[in-house]
Amino acid sequence: MCRERERKLVAVQTAQQSSVEELERKIQIKHTEYAKRYDMQLEQIREKAALTSKHVSEDSLRVTPFEKRQWCKLCQVKIISELYMVTHLRSKRHQEAMASLKENAPDSSVIVEMEDDADLSRTVYHEIIDKLKVNKKRVKKLRSRMANRTKQQSEITDSYVKKVLAESDISKLHSEVKGKLQKLLKDLRKQLDTCGNAPWSPSNALPMEKTLGELMRSIKGKTLVEQVIFGRLGGLSIISCALSRLTAVENGRKPPTPPKTILLLSSVFCVACEGCQENCIRSVEKNHLQPVIDMLMQVYLQHIHEISEVQIAYTKEKVKSSQDRLKLLSTLLKSLAVVFSTLAQAGIDSIPSDDRMVFDPINYLVAMGVLESMSASFSPVCGPLDDQILAELLLSSVNLLIGISATLHLKKSDVFSPKVPDEFSNFLDVLQRTELFGVPTLLYAILLHAGPPRHSTTPPILPSHTLAIAMAAVKLINNCFLIQLNVVQSCLGDESLSVQFRGITSYLIWHCKEHSNEQLLQELIVAAGYFCVLNPHNQVLLKAGRSPTLLQLLCTLPFEYFSDPRLKDLLFPTLVVACYQSSDNRHILTQEISTQLLIDYIKIQIDRTSDLESVKAEASKLT
Repeated sequence: MCRERERKLVAVQTAQQSSVEELERKIQIKHTEYAKRYDMQLEQIREKAALTSKHVSEDSLRVTPFEKRQWCKLCQVKIISELYMVTHLRSKRHQEAMASLKENAPDSSVIVEMEDDADLSRTVYHEIIDKLKVNKKRVKKLRSRMANRTKQQSEITDSYVKKVLAESDISKLHSEVKGKLQKLLKDLRKQLDTCGNAPWSPSNALPMEKTLGELMRSIKGKTLVEQVIFGRLGGLSIISCALSRLTAVENGRKPPTPPKTILLLSSVFCVACEGCQENCIRSVEKNHLQPVIDMLMQVYLQHIHEISEVQIAYTKEKVKSSQDRLKLLSTLLKSLAVVFSTLAQAGIDSIPSDDRMVFDPINYLVAMGVLESMSASFSPVCGPLDDQILAELLLSSVNLLIGISATLHLKKSDVFSPKVPDEFSNFLDVLQRTELFGVPTLLYAILLHAGPPRHSTTPPILPSHTLAIAMAAVKLINNCFLIQLNVVQSCLGDESLSVQFRGITSYLIWHCKEHSNEQLLQELIVAAGYFCVLNPHNQVLLKAGRSPTLLQLLCTLPFEYFSDPRLKDLLFPTLVVACYQSSDNRHILTQEISTQLLIDYIKIQIDRTSDLESVKAEASKLT
């Protein structure tokens, strides 16, 4: 009887406990629903306030993405959130576009909803085609000049070629695969002669694919010697010849040559040049880059055209075709990025002829519309990067821009000089029209697609490929500052881009503080310094936005940046230019840190400069 009574008692208590838990769960659900309704009402109030007020703070704007993305017909700009929309409508670019209209149309008439990315891609496709028609004479002139220079190089033997680049001089190079490379390149020449002009059928391309695969395995992962042997045996010339035959197919017609063949040709070119200065210089001197650029542009046009004509339902074949094209684009971009980055590291002095040999391929690439196509490929990206192929494409694109900007910087020694060399003009024109090639917008869409998070929590750890893209993007911005400081400051200081730049920089500094990433943090500090140096308008922007502002974040970096001399040389110049002749910024600085640190640092730098000048004066007397 006692046991039966205990069992009943336990059953009653269990039932009571489960009913209490069920009641608590229902109460919690009601609380959650109430909180959601409250947040939605606040969002609606903020939206109405933003649309009715001309002077609205960034904090009051909705940063979550629109369900259907908006599109500014006038400026050809994608708008993914209310913050984007309001800042774009107040931007200099939009205001100038509105002023150029004959009729005084309201802003609302030029903002339309986008059903998908097809409208955007269709517009971009026609713009690029029109630009190619406009630049037809310039493209022809650049092609002719590069071809003539190559002909002259083949007729005369340069002293540099005698020493290092003589193709016949491979007897001193020893490698286990030397004989294999000779045989494979001989086979590749025969196969190329057999295939003739493009298009190539799959049956003709199959033996070439096998040979290219063997070449890849013979060079990739080996020593530098194999790359040099490949170049001196004429391997780059064969790859260049094959690509030029493929690009000879008339525009608008998709070549039936298997995509795998083109991908392998591009991959072998990339592997042969990666980390090999000799092959990179040869590719410029022998005009091997032109076929790569032509192929890149052809694939870009096919990609954008297919997106503009795409149907809502994707088949497996379409998805695979799209992925293959993205891989090919990524490889072609990486090939060019490798060449230009290596040239920038080597310096123009290592190239024996005039520097136009380096800058003509860059101007050709710009005239062909590659940079606009690259910027257009960034536009559909919004949200976290889950696709590894797309992430590699974006990284290769930004790395190419880094290589080009680093190469152009070799021509300019003074960062603060307002003079623009002729080689920079076309590049800078595209930079301004595309708002830094769309890179800040791309990074903002990846990192802050759901709006900037509150700093009360710890930021999530970013995936490695996202961090790589962020690092590359910040490096690109710093390189562009070095090319033409005032132009890039003006671009990033505009209403629309300034919100994105400050949001990106603040978020990444916060991330680097919580999850140690010294290299990225140092690039961000330098970027913040270039952004505001001798620019009162951009100095004001450093203290704008929600707290902690960008200026406050710079003042709260780890202790090492205020004690280690190496890190002080990075941070302190940025803090000095941030508060130079700016009383507001100086007031914020005094609240966060001791200004005596900066005063002592400036005194030390002045003493160093005076000592250096005295040493130079003594040396001049001795000479």
